[in-house]
Amino acid sequence: MKNRRLTYLLLVGILLVAGFAKAQKADYKNEVRMAERFIAEGKYTEAGERYAAAYGAKTSKSEYANLAAEQFYLTKDYARAAEYFKLVAKDWKNYPLAGLKYARSLKQAQRYSLATKAYVDFLDIYKGDDRAIIQELVELEVKGTEMARQAAESYNTDVAVDQLGDGVNTLKNELAPMPLAEGTVYYLSDAGGYTRMYRSNFVAKKWTKGELATQFPIVPGKNVGSGSLGPTGDRFYFSLCDARSVMGQPTAPCEIVVIVNKNGEWGKPQALPPYINTAGNSTSQPYVYKDGDVEVMLFSSDRLDGYGGMDLYRSERYLDSDATDFSFPENLGPVVNSVGDEVTPFYDPESQTLHFSSNGYINMGGYDIFKTRGKGLAWNTPENVKAPINSSADDYYYREAPKSSFAFFASNRALEGSKTRTSNEDIFTVRPGSPSITVSVQVVDSANSRPLRNVAMAVYTKVPGATRRLVTSQMSEDGYFSLKLPIDADLDFDVQALDYRRRVQIVSTPAGKKKNMQLPPLRMARIKLPLVDAQRIDAERTDAPVGSIPAEPLPLPQNPPPAPQRAPSQSRETSISESTVSPIPSGSVKLDQNQRTTVSETSSTPEPVSNPTSQVPRPTKPVSRPTSQIPSTEQIATPGSSVSVRNDVIVRNPTSEIPRTSTEYRIQIEARRDFSPEHRRYNRAREVGAVSSNYIESKDLHRVLIGSYPSYGEAQQALSAVKNAGWSDAFIAYFKDGRYKGLASSRR
Repeated sequence: MKNRRLTYLLLVGILLVAGFAKAQKADYKNEVRMAERFIAEGKYTEAGERYAAAYGAKTSKSEYANLAAEQFYLTKDYARAAEYFKLVAKDWKNYPLAGLKYARSLKQAQRYSLATKAYVDFLDIYKGDDRAIIQELVELEVKGTEMARQAAESYNTDVAVDQLGDGVNTLKNELAPMPLAEGTVYYLSDAGGYTRMYRSNFVAKKWTKGELATQFPIVPGKNVGSGSLGPTGDRFYFSLCDARSVMGQPTAPCEIVVIVNKNGEWGKPQALPPYINTAGNSTSQPYVYKDGDVEVMLFSSDRLDGYGGMDLYRSERYLDSDATDFSFPENLGPVVNSVGDEVTPFYDPESQTLHFSSNGYINMGGYDIFKTRGKGLAWNTPENVKAPINSSADDYYYREAPKSSFAFFASNRALEGSKTRTSNEDIFTVRPGSPSITVSVQVVDSANSRPLRNVAMAVYTKVPGATRRLVTSQMSEDGYFSLKLPIDADLDFDVQALDYRRRVQIVSTPAGKKKNMQLPPLRMARIKLPLVDAQRIDAERTDAPVGSIPAEPLPLPQNPPPAPQRAPSQSRETSISESTVSPIPSGSVKLDQNQRTTVSETSSTPEPVSNPTSQVPRPTKPVSRPTSQIPSTEQIATPGSSVSVRNDVIVRNPTSEIPRTSTEYRIQIEARRDFSPEHRRYNRAREVGAVSSNYIESKDLHRVLIGSYPSYGEAQQALSAVKNAGWSDAFIAYFKDGRYKGLASSRR
């Protein structure tokens, strides 16, 4: 009887398990069917959630994790994308680029340290036939991640970026601002389901609630893309895009159409000729301007004659023509177009400046805004406009407002305290930043009033909607600082010097724009400790600011003379006796008991005005990118020696040498414009190996490196030690014959 009962219970258990497994199988298959249906309807976020649920029900099916990640990546929900790409990032055979997209998702979610590691890990395991191309791409991404990290800690006073406000920006997507008239901006929004054109006016110092722009047509089953009003005011060019396309992706399949105003009425959309809207390609984002007696149209397209992805093209027609007979499109050439995507062009004929967005250069995020000067097919090298305009997210659709110092652009960036996700686009304005003043101050010993040598100072401010940001950082050999600072601001002066107690001083700058302000000396107290203890305390400081060092590093002097003191009223090249302190002019202020300083005006001098860049002539053929080798400059610090490499000629101090092999690995801990090998920030890293730098002249950057190792295994051991010393973003760099060859991997 007992055996029968056990047998019965066992059978019931087996049936229950089988039923549960069957139900689970049915559940995950049902989730997959729902995901496929959502994709067919263009509902990619919902599809991602369904694939995520399918993976949760069937974790052995890694393809559902990858499909979920792809949908979140498409809709720019990078936090969710990273969550699921992480599950398949190491399986490069089945999901070749999942590791790359995982790193990109981390970067655009502002998790820079993890992103750098993910890029290096991906390159280490990737073994595809296109590895050389992938390596070049990853190196650009790592540099862009470092640029974004530095920008997140810095503050640019020259320009200010503001969100357009709740009247325009919603929880849906607002993008492609078009300031067609003074005080009025047209833009795109999918708040009503499909992407349509809306209008807002600037009234009583704010933008009104957006209204549907009914004068522009609504085409059933189509999304409206960005557009441009022709120079005669009677033609409006814009894109019509597939209804299922994600308009936040500027590579969405579209074609360019035009509507013509006759007798005050806008006509129906007319497609441009098929040699512009080529079959099977996306053609979109037109911008039109006048050049003499012709109308020039710039646009973006992935035509077959491009350099990769979406490229920028130009075409033109005579203004007195009633037809849409544009000339055959010309590619703007390899100076502008990269192997990535170039999109959303805007051109100002007066300044001959082209703004566009690209993901094919060193970028802070996905798409960054770039600018270049030129005309026709002749262009200067594009320049990243950097923060605060660019961010770790996508930034594009830059347009300047007529008769104004304002500009507009779109971005899916997250904002501290108000917007936590990157899955929807908002519109922002760019305006001139806070006026600045020049503030001078000298750091002295509190006991004898003598100026200190080798002082590091960082100045911070609190930016609305963000954490404390770095305004500037400098290193001074003689304790004298001349700082460009925003007016009407409360600033933190963070001052550090070896063997002295760190000092943080609050300084308030005046509301009126003034120049040449002088602070009373900042006094620092010497640490009353044995030297070994003082050095230990200083070495544990991980946030010490580092200032400007000459672009080409010089050999370190063996016995540097004491730095002379400088009077504030004199030039940087003039000095006075070290036994005196710079005089404080009348009207300057004193430090109060609350450690707050207010600066006042002493004198002002006119600032030099640079000459405008000359007009760029149009060449007879496209300009090619330069491919010449860039000479490197390297500075190496070891006890009792200095070594430099300039133009590939090695010069060593005869006291000692660092041996060099044809193939070597070094630990890169950071890249920065300023570098001093003996600075205290490298004290702990110096315990692992010698500190050196590899100078990149074209970028004005120093790769800061630790040690030299003949094998990848030894470099890995050193990398662990460097990370334990506090440099968590460090990675292994590969050198051959003294030249940097890129990120290292075990395959080299």
